[in-house]
Amino acid sequence: MREDLPDGVAELEREIIRERTQAGLAAARARGKLGGRPRVMDERKVKMAQSLL
Repeated sequence: MREDLPDGVAELEREIIRERTQAGLAAARARGKLGGRPRVMDERKVKMAQSLL
């Protein structure tokens, strides 16, 4: 019984963190922000690289 209580609290905390993260990402998308790494190559560079293959 004692061992189950911290596990339950940790699971609840993870769920709260997940909900807040998803809400933050949705709010950022609503403001027009996109997450992730910026693109290194533009369309012209991609086409040039493909033509070299």
